[in-house]
Amino acid sequence: MRVVLVWELEVHRGWNQAFGNWDAKALSFRARDRSGIMRQAYRGMRAAYFHPEVAERLLGGGRGCKNQPLGADNRRSLQLKKLVDHRDKNDKRVLRIGALEVLRVSNGEGPGTAILAVHAVVPRTETELLPGEPVDDEQSDGEGAKAAQPDDDQADESSQEPADQRSYERFYDAVRHPSRITAICETINELLARPDVCGPAQVTLAAERTERKSWFSAPLFTLTWVPREVSQRWIPEPGEIPWTLGRRVEVPVGAEPLDDLRRAVAGTTPSVRLPLAVLTAAGWQWGSLPSPTGFELGEERYVRAKESIHVLSQSWAVSVWEHGAAYLPRQDDGFLLEAMLKMCSTDLDVYLLVVLDRLRVRALSQDLADTAQELRDATRMISRGDDPDVVTACLDPVITRAISLDGDAVAFLASEWWTDVTRHRQADMVLAWMQQAGGLDRAVEQTVQQARLLQESVQTLIERQEHVADKERQERDRRREKLERERQESARAMEWAVGILAFVGLPLSILLEIWINWDTAGAGERSGLWRLWIVGVIGIAVIVGLLLAGMLKVMLWLRRKHEQRRRSKHVAGGNGAIERMKAAGGRRLGRDR
Repeated sequence: MRVVLVWELEVHRGWNQAFGNWDAKALSFRARDRSGIMRQAYRGMRAAYFHPEVAERLLGGGRGCKNQPLGADNRRSLQLKKLVDHRDKNDKRVLRIGALEVLRVSNGEGPGTAILAVHAVVPRTETELLPGEPVDDEQSDGEGAKAAQPDDDQADESSQEPADQRSYERFYDAVRHPSRITAICETINELLARPDVCGPAQVTLAAERTERKSWFSAPLFTLTWVPREVSQRWIPEPGEIPWTLGRRVEVPVGAEPLDDLRRAVAGTTPSVRLPLAVLTAAGWQWGSLPSPTGFELGEERYVRAKESIHVLSQSWAVSVWEHGAAYLPRQDDGFLLEAMLKMCSTDLDVYLLVVLDRLRVRALSQDLADTAQELRDATRMISRGDDPDVVTACLDPVITRAISLDGDAVAFLASEWWTDVTRHRQADMVLAWMQQAGGLDRAVEQTVQQARLLQESVQTLIERQEHVADKERQERDRRREKLERERQESARAMEWAVGILAFVGLPLSILLEIWINWDTAGAGERSGLWRLWIVGVIGIAVIVGLLLAGMLKVMLWLRRKHEQRRRSKHVAGGNGAIERMKAAGGRRLGRDR
């Protein structure tokens, strides 16, 4: 059984530094078609399968010829020189890892994230060898020769060791069980830390978002090729009940699926072609990877499994789920090797594209949520009336980040979110099934809505700040206009005062000058009429000055004296009243006596 496990990878250093020993291309697979011709899924063939922009994102720029420099470098691969075995707690082989692939998620040369695809095989027996694998020293030549020629779709009948009947339970414990998945994650991390792979402290599997860094995330996606003899376990035996069928297939089974399986195999020859009901149940098991001790395959889950199964040809089918897909051969013919080749090459590229979209959408949604939280905090600071300088220092980076995230959302929709990736119908169908099964359309729509709401919030906040700034500007303008009016009024009052002084002072100055310069010898000859004229001029000037002072509301000493006189009269009147009250009181006292 061939599997591909997809994990999220954390790259602690640069891309080239971490994967310098890897080939800057995707893995190339070979298989013989039904005519016996060797087919190879190399990068050029796979790039021609997709649209150019999709091929560049998934497969990289490639190489013009052998000695030319590499182009865009989004995909790298490494074929291990020797298989790496992962064993369970009983020291039994669970997985045999043969190759690794990575797809870059974050751009740039520095630290970031990537998608790791682990190509492995689930052995059917403890001593099974893969084609071309050398015999270990611990095995005898005869035993190794028998095991070195396994058939991909038939049980190893020539091997003296029976096939493992608990393979699913051990596989589930290795890749899905929450408390036992740490073992395979440590195996992969140790493999990545080898000097011939990545080296120490270069890359690690992404840990769970918890305080314990030893808790690793489950695989983002699991791709499985299910041999026919594994699917045949779902064929009910005569008189079998749900409990015994569940014990044989290693997952709980309800009565409704068992009845449907009985009806499907009645009157048919399952050894020739497996019924669709059998493929549906097997696809549910190896596609969704349910717990061996969890919920049973009841009526509702069986309906969901029917919706997930898709028949690609009369030779094979695929069951697509949110976090996994199972490829299921229906009959033995020459198309199965081609189907396996397509599963590990072009179909895997489609699944990696979906996983890439999920990671990008999740990261973008998280960034939008964090920015929205910071925007809300800044808005609260504005509502509390905090220091404007502090508010501006907090608000400007948030607005800049929000605008940048809006641009990232637009760029994602334009350059990484595709619903049409190829001219071939099968890849587009697989993409549509995956997007529907994982709810990716809804996730993208929600993220776009988040970006739009954040943009509207930022726009509203900017308009509010502009409104506040306009009000402050208007208030400053009003104060400036008021000051200008007061200045103008003061200037006018000053002009009036100067005019009054000129009007009053100029005649007096002239008269005084004439009086001083008058011939003192003829002072006796000055007539009384002349003196009267001088007094009249002075009086007229004083009257005019008083009139102007009254018009300008200038407080003169005469007016103040008048106010004092009136105040003194009021006080005197009050004192008189007090004296009169005292006198009246004295008279009343005399009469009383």
